[in-house]
Amino acid sequence: MRDVDRKIAQLDKQQKQLEKEIRSFNLKIRIVIFILLVFFGWILHREFINTYAEHEETKITE
Repeated sequence: MRDVDRKIAQLDKQQKQLEKEIRSFNLKIRIVIFILLVFFGWILHREFINTYAEHEETKITE
Protein backbone atom coordinates (compact mmCIF):
# COMPACT_ATOMS: atom_id res chain seq x y z
CA MET A 1 0.00 0.00 0.00
CA ARG A 2 2.90 2.35 0.72
CA ASP A 3 4.19 1.90 -2.82
CA VAL A 4 0.82 2.99 -4.17
CA ASP A 5 0.76 6.06 -1.90
CA ARG A 6 4.32 6.94 -2.89
CA LYS A 7 3.45 6.59 -6.58
CA ILE A 8 0.34 8.78 -6.13
CA ALA A 9 2.40 11.44 -4.36
CA GLN A 10 4.99 11.33 -7.16
CA LEU A 11 2.30 11.65 -9.83
CA ASP A 12 0.70 14.57 -7.93
CA LYS A 13 4.05 16.32 -7.84
CA GLN A 14 4.57 15.74 -11.58
CA GLN A 15 1.06 17.01 -12.34
CA LYS A 16 1.63 20.20 -10.34
CA GLN A 17 4.95 20.78 -12.13
CA LEU A 18 3.28 20.29 -15.54
CA GLU A 19 0.46 22.67 -14.62
CA LYS A 20 3.03 25.27 -13.58
CA GLU A 21 4.92 24.87 -16.88
CA ILE A 22 1.68 25.12 -18.89
CA ARG A 23 0.67 28.34 -17.09
CA SER A 24 4.10 29.79 -17.78
CA PHE A 25 3.88 28.81 -21.45
CA ASN A 26 0.38 30.28 -21.77
CA LEU A 27 1.58 33.56 -20.28
CA LYS A 28 4.46 33.71 -22.77
CA ILE A 29 2.08 33.04 -25.68
CA ARG A 30 -0.29 35.80 -24.47
CA ILE A 31 2.59 38.27 -24.22
CA VAL A 32 3.80 37.44 -27.74
CA ILE A 33 0.28 37.78 -29.19
CA PHE A 34 -0.21 41.11 -27.39
CA ILE A 35 3.10 42.46 -28.73
CA LEU A 36 2.20 41.34 -32.28
CA LEU A 37 -1.23 42.97 -32.04
CA VAL A 38 0.27 46.23 -30.83
CA PHE A 39 2.93 46.12 -33.56
CA PHE A 40 0.47 45.43 -36.39
CA GLY A 41 -1.97 47.97 -34.98
CA TRP A 42 0.79 50.58 -34.96
CA ILE A 43 1.71 49.74 -38.58
CA LEU A 44 -1.92 49.95 -39.72
CA HIS A 45 -2.44 53.19 -37.82
CA ARG A 46 0.70 54.71 -39.32
CA GLU A 47 -0.27 53.66 -42.85
CA PHE A 48 -3.82 54.94 -42.39
CA ILE A 49 -2.59 58.30 -41.10
CA ASN A 50 -0.12 58.65 -44.00
CA THR A 51 -2.72 57.68 -46.61
CA TYR A 52 -5.40 59.90 -45.06
CA ALA A 53 -3.00 62.85 -44.81
CA GLU A 54 -1.93 62.47 -48.46
CA HIS A 55 -5.58 62.23 -49.52
CA GLU A 56 -6.47 65.39 -47.58
CA GLU A 57 -3.53 67.27 -49.13
CA THR A 58 -4.76 66.46 -52.64
CA LYS A 59 -8.26 67.68 -51.72
CA ILE A 60 -6.89 70.98 -50.43
CA THR A 61 -4.75 71.67 -53.51
CA GLU A 62 -7.57 70.93 -55.95
